Amino acid sequence: MELSYFTYIAGIASLLSFAIQVFNVFPKHAQFRKSIFLLILGIFLGTLLNTLNASHINFDVKISGFTLLVSLFAIAIICFLVAGAITKDSHSRGELFTIGGIGFFAFIPVLLFGSLISGNIETPAIEKQKLTVSELIELADSAEKKGNFDRAIMHLETINNRLEVNDYRKQKIEERITQTKSKQIK
Repeated sequence: MELSYFTYIAGIASLLSFAIQVFNVFPKHAQFRKSIFLLILGIFLGTLLNTLNASHINFDVKISGFTLLVSLFAIAIICFLVAGAITKDSHSRGELFTIGGIGFFAFIPVLLFGSLISGNIETPAIEKQKLTVSELIELADSAEKKGNFDRAIMHLETINNRLEVNDYRKQKIEERITQTKSKQIK
């Protein structure tokens, strides 16, 4: 059983918050102190159980401009909501919750449409997983020999879409697509 530094820090923090709770160090903030103590205790117990279980969850998050924008937007909304929850003045509380709510409803379209747009951007890792032009030509040849002209045309159109506009191979691929389509009609 190997404990991480985070587990040690969370354990020490939970012991300190327990001591603060027992000795009633901040009597004015008893309810807030209790909430913080329970949160820290939960984090400590969660990391301790994770260490005993030894299973890991890896989140493959690539930091991009969109990810950074969404993160900052979410943090700002959370800050307004927490400030509204902590504020004693009811007028200020209402304004902070209103700003947080408006921010949340603005956050949803940004998240939905932004993920659609940023999801279409191909990374080099995704590009490496694709078939090469040579492999697609072999697949098109094989499909054409078997009489599966639709599949051959699909592979040739994939090649055509990948090639740059000024690539000399583009014209030859377009001619081959036309030839394969004419074979399909016969």
